[in-house]
Amino acid sequence: SWGYSPNLYFRTELTNGGGVGTSGRISSIYESSNNYGMSFYTTTAGSNSERARIDSSGRLLVGTSSGSDNNALLKVQGNVGGATGVGWIDVRRGVAIPGADGMLGYISISDSSGNIYAAIEGYQDAAGGTNDYPGRLVFSTTADGASSPTERMRITQLGYLKASINGVYENANGTFHE
Repeated sequence: SWGYSPNLYFRTELTNGGGVGTSGRISSIYESSNNYGMSFYTTTAGSNSERARIDSSGRLLVGTSSGSDNNALLKVQGNVGGATGVGWIDVRRGVAIPGADGMLGYISISDSSGNIYAAIEGYQDAAGGTNDYPGRLVFSTTADGASSPTERMRITQLGYLKASINGVYENANGTFHE
């Protein structure tokens, strides 16, 4: 090894007739004795920059080249989303506006077999349109003896907090905290 790391370069012809330039690359990164990660680079204004890394522990690192001292498999750090020093994760639906009550994103907390213990969901909370994006968050957990999550709490587009033990609310359309 001795610091040698193989690279896979992606090349493109330069439009000004100046030859071939590197548009990106994937590199094997030496970490320590018999431990290697993979680093992914893109090119902006002719300069190659590391954008993501999978380290030898299997962690996906975005905006940083080193894992933290915890066991997180995803670490997002740094100048992401245009805000200096802020990690930013964007969960998006694959189509534009889904319509009232349309699901926009889903984060599940599950085991290696895919059994879901808890979930956080994002929905369009009412009819929306251009520059009108009413949303709500739904938090669900799976009860002891159950096999799927049940909604336990929601934060509506108006900022109201609604909590329930069974997903049913006293006044689901009410404009007050429940």
